[in-house]
Amino acid sequence: MRIDAQDRVPVAPEDFQPAPMDARARRHAMPWEWFDAAGMYFVWIVLSSAVAFGVLGVLDAESTGGVAAQIVVSVLLLIAVCAVWLRLRGRAAGVPDALRRSFGVKRPTLADVRLGVLYGVGAFVVVQLGFGLAVTALIGALGQEVPTIQEEVQSAVQDAGGLALVVSFAVALLAPLGEELLYRGVLYQALAKRMPGWPALGLSGLAFGLTHVEPFVIVLTFPLGMALAWMMRRHGTLVVPVMAHVVFNLIGVVLIRLGG
Repeated sequence: MRIDAQDRVPVAPEDFQPAPMDARARRHAMPWEWFDAAGMYFVWIVLSSAVAFGVLGVLDAESTGGVAAQIVVSVLLLIAVCAVWLRLRGRAAGVPDALRRSFGVKRPTLADVRLGVLYGVGAFVVVQLGFGLAVTALIGALGQEVPTIQEEVQSAVQDAGGLALVVSFAVALLAPLGEELLYRGVLYQALAKRMPGWPALGLSGLAFGLTHVEPFVIVLTFPLGMALAWMMRRHGTLVVPVMAHVVFNLIGVVLIRLGG
């Protein structure tokens, strides 16, 4: 199968094959590299920190309102930074539709949405319930205290009122879009055009895990990141991992709300 990467990206679903897309289309059609993902992440961290310590300084940083504002603004900044960087990078490389190409090399279908939902449920069962409970049991067996993860986010989601709904929306729907655009749309696809499948999956998953900072969260998000990257490679569209990530986070938000 011959793929004209510049003229036929994204390709029709019937023309999509994961291996040829890694070997040919991404190399020519994705005008960014892994360091673009690193640059996006750095700019996002700087802007988020500036907002947290500057504009939001008018609020009590420890209050529910302050935490909620920081979460929502941070997520929106991630999406904005990725979108602007890709537009500028694509324009410089003569690929004006770089942002669209970050969503994959295959045109998405309704079947991709359904698959993403199923993958999301499966990922939550395997990673959060299965693997997470196993790690928790191991920590307990070693006589250590299981840490409370992402405590501020959990408190903001559990809080009564409209702010909790706004934070829940940001965590369940907006955060997956921003993170998938950065880690799978940009980083994984950049790695996939330079190295074989498993190393690209592993490195992108590791980066996804390490940027979550908290050790317990890193342990859980590393395999989740690899699974989401595999979905991108297997199905050729960011729609699948985005939907899986949304479902994964949504289940977590619902359980936090019920537990609160």
